[in-house]
Amino acid sequence: GAGTGKTFSMVSRVAFLCSKKSDAVAHLEEEIAMVTFTNDAANNMKSRLKQMFVNYFILTNQPRYLKFVEDVDRAHISTIHRFALEILRSAPLYTGLGTNFRIGSNEYLRGKLYDAYLGDFLARAEQENPNFMHEIPVPAYELKRKLMTIADRLLTKSVLLREIKRAQMGVEVNGVLPFNDLIEQVMLPAEESYATSMHDANEIDLMECIILLNQVLRQISGTLASLRLRYLFVDEFQDTDDVQIQTFQLLQKAMNADCRFFVVGDLKQSIYRFRNSDWTLLDERIGLDFPTGVTERTLAENWRSFGRVVEFNNALFTFFPARLQERYNVGLAESTLPPERCALYGGRILRAYAHSRQALPEGRAANAGHVRVELLEHTGKKEEWQEQAMARLVDVVSELRRHGRSWGDIAVLTRTRAEAALVTGALLTYGRQHPEAALRILSDDGLQLDGASA
Repeated sequence: GAGTGKTFSMVSRVAFLCSKKSDAVAHLEEEIAMVTFTNDAANNMKSRLKQMFVNYFILTNQPRYLKFVEDVDRAHISTIHRFALEILRSAPLYTGLGTNFRIGSNEYLRGKLYDAYLGDFLARAEQENPNFMHEIPVPAYELKRKLMTIADRLLTKSVLLREIKRAQMGVEVNGVLPFNDLIEQVMLPAEESYATSMHDANEIDLMECIILLNQVLRQISGTLASLRLRYLFVDEFQDTDDVQIQTFQLLQKAMNADCRFFVVGDLKQSIYRFRNSDWTLLDERIGLDFPTGVTERTLAENWRSFGRVVEFNNALFTFFPARLQERYNVGLAESTLPPERCALYGGRILRAYAHSRQALPEGRAANAGHVRVELLEHTGKKEEWQEQAMARLVDVVSELRRHGRSWGDIAVLTRTRAEAALVTGALLTYGRQHPEAALRILSDDGLQLDGASA
C-alpha cells in the first residue's frame, strides 16, 4: 500500500546486493537496472541510493561505497522508455539504425502524410459516391484529428500498428462513416510511412521504442552481449501492460540466464488504466509468466500516514471490494460463462485486496490524525455544485490553518486539471484576502502550494 516503504525496500535491496559477503555486486552500472515509470521517480531513486551509499561509507569507512555513489549516475536507473533506448542503441544489427540514432517527433511531416492518404481516400470515395463528403458527419480536418488520436492511443499502449488485422477492428456501428476502411487505408499506411521516414533520418519516435525493442528481442536467438545484468528492479509494476511484461520476459531470455527480477507494486495505486495497464499482472499473472519461482512479501506497515488516516483507509478497502464483488457476482450469475470461470471470478476482487489492510509501526499513536467526509448536495447544475465545493474547501483550509496546520500538512486532490485550476483560483483568492497566510504558487501548473511536501 501507499506509504509502506516500497521505494525504500528497493533501494535497501540494491544496497544489500552490493554489500553481501559473497558474490556481491561489484559494478553497479553493469549488473543492476532499475526501471521506473516517471523521470521524477528515477531521479528520486538515484538520490536515495547515493544517500544510502554515503551513509554506508560513514559507517564502514570502506572506499567501495564512494565508488558506488559515482556509479549511480552511470547505472541503468531510468524510465522504461529510456531503458529500452539504451538497449536499442547497443543492438544496431537488429534495429537497422545507427548507434547514434536520435529521439524525435515531426508532427508536421506526420500531418502531411495523413493529409495525403486521407485526400486519396476521399477522392476514391467521391468517385463511387459524389455526395460522400456531404454525408459524412464530420469535416475532413476533424476526421484526420480523430484518426491521429486513435493512433496515438494505440502507440501509447505499445500496439504494433502494422499487425492490426481488419477482423480485430470490430463492426462499424454507423454505415455512413467507413471507419474500418479509414483505419486500414489512411491511419495504418500514414503511420508506416511516418516511421519509415523517421528511420531514414536515423530517428525514432519515443512512443515506438517499446514496440521496437519487443521486435528486436524476438529476433535474437541467443543473448545480447551488451546485457550482463544480474538484477532487474521494476517499480510500480501494477502499471505495466501486456506488451511491457512480454518485453521483460524476452529481456530475461536475452540477458544473463540467472538474472533475477525484483518488482514492487500496489493494486490500489493502479493509475494508468488509460494506457492499458493491467492490474491482473500483479494480482495473478506474474506467477504464470515467471513460473521459475516467485517469492512474495507484503509490506503492511504505513510509515507515512497518521493512525486515524490508516484506520479510515482500512475501512474503505474492506467495504468497497466487498460491494464491488457483490455487484460483479450479480453480473456473473446472469452471464453465459461456464461454472468453472464463474467460480474463478466469484472471489477475484476480494482476493486481489485480501492483503490491503495496513498496520501502524510500533510507537505510532493510533488516535493521531484526522479524517472527515462531507457530502455536498448536488443541485443538478455543475456550476452551482462547484461553487459550493470551492467555498467549503476554503472554509476547511482556513479552519486547518487556524488550528496550527502548516501548508505542508495540507494536500488537495482533484480528478481533473480543470478542477485543480478551480481549487488554485479559490485558494489564491483566499491568499489575497489573508496576506498573513503567506500563500504562493510554485509549480508551472499552478497546482502546488508553497511548502506542500504532500
